[in-house]
Formats: sequence, structure tokens, C-alpha cells
Amino acid sequence: MWDNAGSPAVTDGEVGATAQPTEPEVLPSDTATPEDTPAPSQTGPAATLSLPALDGPSPDSHGALVEAELAGGKWLVTPDADLLTDPSTVYPVFIDPSVKKHVQNWTTVYDRRPGTPTSLDLGPDARCTTTEPYVRIGAGEITFTASGADADRNLEYLDFDLWPTGKWDTVGDLLKSTGKVSVGGDTGSARRTTPGFSTSKLTNNTKYSWRARSFDDTGSSSGYAPSGTPCRFIMDTVAPRPPVVTSTDFPNADAAQNGFGVSPEDSVWSTTPFGTAGSFTFRALNTDVIRYEYGFNSASYPFSVSRANGAATSVTTKISSAKPPTAGPNVLFVRTVDAAGHVSEPNKYLFYASPKTKADTPGDFTGDELPDLFTVAQDGRLFIYPSQATNDLTKGTGDLDYSMPGAYRGNPDKDPNGDTLAAQVPAPTAHFDKALITHNGDIYGGDGLQDLVVRVEGKLWVYPGDGYGAVNIDKRRQILLPPGAPDPASFTQILAAGDATGDGKTDFFATIGDTLWALTGYSGATVEQATQLSAAPWAARELVTAQDITGDGVADLLYRTDVTGRLLLRAGIRRVGGGGGVDLNSLASEANSQGGHDSEYAASGWSSIAVPHILGTPDTNGDAVPDIWALYADGSIRVHLGSRTALSGSGTEVMGASAGWAARQTIG
Repeated sequence: MWDNAGSPAVTDGEVGATAQPTEPEVLPSDTATPEDTPAPSQTGPAATLSLPALDGPSPDSHGALVEAELAGGKWLVTPDADLLTDPSTVYPVFIDPSVKKHVQNWTTVYDRRPGTPTSLDLGPDARCTTTEPYVRIGAGEITFTASGADADRNLEYLDFDLWPTGKWDTVGDLLKSTGKVSVGGDTGSARRTTPGFSTSKLTNNTKYSWRARSFDDTGSSSGYAPSGTPCRFIMDTVAPRPPVVTSTDFPNADAAQNGFGVSPEDSVWSTTPFGTAGSFTFRALNTDVIRYEYGFNSASYPFSVSRANGAATSVTTKISSAKPPTAGPNVLFVRTVDAAGHVSEPNKYLFYASPKTKADTPGDFTGDELPDLFTVAQDGRLFIYPSQATNDLTKGTGDLDYSMPGAYRGNPDKDPNGDTLAAQVPAPTAHFDKALITHNGDIYGGDGLQDLVVRVEGKLWVYPGDGYGAVNIDKRRQILLPPGAPDPASFTQILAAGDATGDGKTDFFATIGDTLWALTGYSGATVEQATQLSAAPWAARELVTAQDITGDGVADLLYRTDVTGRLLLRAGIRRVGGGGGVDLNSLASEANSQGGHDSEYAASGWSSIAVPHILGTPDTNGDAVPDIWALYADGSIRVHLGSRTALSGSGTEVMGASAGWAARQTIG
């Protein structure tokens, strides 16, 4: 195989730079470049087939041997990947395998499939929705838009399909020729919109699906976009349409309609920090809308603002007192109500609220002084769920709603000298697979930001927080343990305790089988001391929290026992002359603790079968008592607000039952 560099020569069955012309040839210049070759007068395939290099490689061609084999009745030709990606390769690339026995030489042009379309939009003023609630369409005419690209620069057209959901086999494509849109001369990349399609051909209150793919001039097509569930909308000539939402204070972080992630648009955060009021602007798409209703992170709509009936759809309404309930990912739900009382589906506007400029408080990873929850999904990805405040921001609630990826890394493909690639990309999917995780304090660097501690790959690591709710895995640092400490690979559990001993340094508690250990005095590199507190019976127990529960300023130990399915509280005793920290010996056994016994903090019902994962967290609701998030076997999560003596009630559900949560590996 060879490229289009240099002047033509006659092939003798060999290829690339090793090929030689059968007769001596005098070149006009030893410094000839691909740009010296006159451009063909034709365009498209005709231009390619008229290139002189089609007759064989020249001495200046770049080339490589092609692997070819006959298998299963098919002639398999494998181009050389290095030649195809070499910056000096001049496209098109030609392939001419030489076949011994019944010799036949043939030539073809290497062609790549177009890229799958991106940035799908539904007009007017709608978008591609693949999950409920689907956008509702009431317009008399609709259009479909997508962006296509082809690395070979031979993109020809975009093809859109529309059909009643579930009836493709019987109805087929409703758009027909309307859905085929030429890219004209924009053969490398193009964004195209179909002509208007009359909705008079559609049925009211019916769900429709649509999708797009790209074709090049050889007839090759891309995969469909979206790749899974197609875009969908509901034809509705009665209900008003969702409003258009914009904001300069809280910029849209989901223009690509792919949720919260690690794409470049996810680096766009609000210009106003958490706790500071900002504005949103609403615009109705129906003249008879009389009211907007809105709320944050759920379809509860506690706020509303009126609109004049009959006002033009160009009229906007601005709210200036909006305060999102959490730093990090937020979703503003906005719907319209018309004069007849019909309510639209909501517009879900995704944005990120910037953290406060103050140092993080214990457990708070997003900068709003509210503790947050990390979780490892079934596939090993790390996510963070920020907890939320009340609507007036006067206190926390422990409620959890939207998440974002908890980890990223630098883009390994980015050119350090500059290019258009994103600076960060998601962490490898399985990076946190089978990890133990915990967070409670500024553990590394003294920068005022909370950090994440992880046991993974058989070692103990600290992942510095970035202040915006995530960690860069490239910046992790190994936590070294002193001689005599247990091997982190053997840990059953690791729990960050803040500064439990009062020496100004971070402490941890860990269980290894039946034993309980204290790892104290982490200074940013090494844990100073490892102390075995108990030789038994911790195999049937799980640490919940090591914080001050009783209110005396000394760390206590709350744990779950699977023997009785209860939560038990071991009250710590202040260390004599220890600067206010706990005497570790008081946590080593029930007899050594304050009062000489472990008190019942919660009655039966807390077994690891009923509640697979349990996380003690710093105070979520402002009463200065640590609280608990519990992940139940059905995949629901409840927040249990703490007490100085014992829990009461069954807690508050903050996540409904789901198979996805039931399959989570851990929370921390």
C-alpha cells in the first residue's frame, strides 16, 4: 500500500518506499513535495480515480506491506495502521496486493465510514430527549438537525428517520425524502437541518421516535445517533410547550444533552458562588401561558412567577432571587401553565453551582458546607452525590438527588503544545473497582479542601479534592504505614476520623478480619503509629462513624453488629494531657469506654442483609450531631438524623428503590 506523495511510477508488485520504477526516471526536483502535484480537475470519486499514483507508487511515496489472507471464502486485506495515522501520509492511500498463482493485481481506495452524527436538535425550540419526560410538540411544522463529519472528507448527506414509537416495522420512515439532506461542499463536517415537516400528518397524544445517520459518497454509512434509545417526542396539540430557559449567572452545562459528565461543557460553572442569588430568564412558546412554575432538583415546583395572558412568545420573564440548594450539579425544573389550566412537561435545565470561597467543612466535597456522599457503581466508576439545603438555604436536609462523576484524569492524547482536545477525560471505568473509600477532612496538602482516601490495588491512597466535587486520579499519593502496621490489602474496612486524637493530624480506624486498628498521625506522607485496639470480634461488625456523638467533644465509635442487627455506641474518654483528643484505649473495648458498656443506638433491622451499606457522615442538618446515610437492599437510601443518645423513627427516604443503587459496590 502507498500514499499519494511524489510523482507516479510503475509498480512491480512491491509497495511503498521500497518500490522502484522499471525504467530509470529523472525527477524535476529532489525536494518535490505533495503540494507540487497539480490538483485533479474532477471532484469526488472521479478525482481520486484520475490521480497518477493510482498507476503505482513513486520513489517518493510512503508505503508499507499489506497483510492479506484468504479465509472463509473472503479475501481479507489489513491496511498498515501506522501508515494510515502517520502525519506525513498524503491521502488518498492505495492498496494493490500481488497474488501468486493465477496472478491478478487490483487497486482500491481506502475509505473510512463517516462519524456518527452529534448534537441532535428538534425544531422549533425543542431538543432530542431519550428519557421521560419526553419533549411535547405542538408546532404545526418541525425540523430535525444534526452535525456530521467524515475523516476522509467525502461526506455526502445526513439521513433522518421518523416513525411512531414501536411501529417502525409496519409504518416505516415518515420523513422519506424530507429526511435526506445534502451537505453540499462541506464534505469534511457539516451541520444540517431538514426542510419543515408538517405535523398535520402526525397523531395527537402519540409518541414518536427519530434518529439520524451520515452517508459518504461511496455509500458507506455511520451508526445511528443516538446509538441506543432514539430521540422521542410526544405530539400534543393541547398542553402548552415547555419554556425556554437561559441564564448568564448559571450557564447551561448540558447543551449536548448528555447529562453531567467530564466533557468540556462540564467545566462551565456558575459565575455566582453557592449561597448568592442569581437570575434565570424564562420564555413561553405559547401566547396563552399565564404562569411559570419552577423548583430545583425535583419536580416539586415550590416557586412560581406570573405572565400576562396573550403576551407574545418573544416576551421574557426574569427571576433574580434564585439560590440553588447545593454546590455542584443542579437541575432547574421549569414548566408553564396556560389559561385553561393545562400544564406543560418541564424543561430540565442542568448547571453547576460554584463552591463558596471558604474552606470545606468535614465531609463537604463541593464547597457548600454540606457533607456529600461518594459511591462506587457496579462497573467500578466513582460518583459523588452532593447533599442539599432547604429552599431558603437556612440548613441542610441530607437529601440526595443528582450526581456527577467523582473522578477524572488528564487527557493522555492532548498535545502539551496545544490542540483542541479536552484537558480532562473520565477516569478509566474500573479504576475504583472493589475499592474501599472514605472521606472526612483535609487530609493532604493543607489547602482547605476535603480529600478522598481509597484502598485500591492493594495499597492505601489519598486522592486530593479539587474543590469542585471530584478528584484527579493523576494526583493521588500513596499513604505509607509504619512498621508493624497491617497490610492495606488485608483491610476489611477503612474509616477517616478527622483528628480524633487531638494532635492536629488525620486519624483512621480500620478492621482486618476480627481485629480493630487505629492508624494515627497522618502527616501528608506517612501514618505515624499503628495500634491494634482489639483482637476480636470485629469480623461480625462494621464501623459506622468515629465522631463526637454524645456531645462532650470527644470522638465516639458507632458500629453495626450483624449478630443482633443493631447499631451500638461506644463512648470515648478524653485523653489526659492530650489536647482534647480521645484516649484510644477507651475505644478498644466496651469495658474501657465511658460508662463501661456499649449502648444501643438503634434496635434490630440494621443487619448487613437488610442494609448492605451504611455511612456515618458529619452533620447534614445543622444540629451538630453526626448523621447516617443507609443504603437498603431494595436500592433505596434513607437519611437518619443523629441523636446524642439513640436514633428514632425510620429515617427519610432520599432515593427511591432502584436496581442501580442495589448493585452499588460501596458508599463512603
